[in-house]
Amino acid sequence: MEAFLFSLRSIHPTTFHRYSADHVSRLLQFCSASGSTPYCLLMPNYVAAKPYFSTTYSGQSSGQSASRPTATNAAGHRQPPLLVCPRKRYNYWTPKGLRAAGKVQGHVSSLGHRTSPFISYWYLDLGPEVPKRDLLRQRAALAGQTLLLCEAVAEFPSALRP
Repeated sequence: MEAFLFSLRSIHPTTFHRYSADHVSRLLQFCSASGSTPYCLLMPNYVAAKPYFSTTYSGQSSGQSASRPTATNAAGHRQPPLLVCPRKRYNYWTPKGLRAAGKVQGHVSSLGHRTSPFISYWYLDLGPEVPKRDLLRQRAALAGQTLLLCEAVAEFPSALRP
């Protein structure tokens, strides 16, 4: 543990970047190829419309049905995840003092500055523990609730689509 903490201290903040240009596509590739490990990712809605989203699942687009009998495609990668969106948009907050003065919006509270530049989706695949078809059966029970559960972006109301 001490070696790990020491290695963290030796990283200079200016050489460490939180994200690479392809971090989202690599994350999706990792999750898709991770076998039966469940995952739940909170990411912008526009990710589901990006070309890397459909190519990650070997040519399956987010508009294709998840009702196939197997949970993987011929290459062993998973089917696209279910898309879950809250009916009320999430708000994100940047603590005061962390944004340049010219980039601060007028929405300020004790939490900081509201920065919610996009609608968020949960990208959900619970693997074999909870098959996608079982989750989809619960969709009717969610009607009128706080979440929308969809197989494809096209199923969301237009205001929630990328």
